[in-house]
Amino acid sequence: MKRLALVCVLWASLVSATATANDEIEACWDTAMTTYDMLECSEKEWNAVKTRYDVIVARAMKYATSSDDEYYKTLSEALRKANRDFEAYANSECDVQGAIYSGGSIVPLAVGSCYITLYRQRAEALEADFSKRADEP
Repeated sequence: MKRLALVCVLWASLVSATATANDEIEACWDTAMTTYDMLECSEKEWNAVKTRYDVIVARAMKYATSSDDEYYKTLSEALRKANRDFEAYANSECDVQGAIYSGGSIVPLAVGSCYITLYRQRAEALEADFSKRADEP
């Protein structure tokens, strides 16, 4: 019961911190006027998305390595491979986005937007897969 309460408190803290970060990021984008301003907003958004992704991956890996039985061994290996493959895909896809705008001042924004979108989607997918398992086994 204490473990479940701790998980709930940690989850509430993450949600609260995410909401605050999202408000700051939205305010940043609302006032961005120059490419430099936009790059700063993109960096803030990337940091928030990557932090959330890292927390969710850590939670998923904690679950996947929580036991020595064959199910968990298979799951942890598959999750590690999926994460490596995802990160390789994200790098390649965002390289393509950069190449599309090659030579322009928008390249860093296009690449940043690509990473933000892909990592946000991956975090949401992992969260959907593992959020109900956080207090197992």
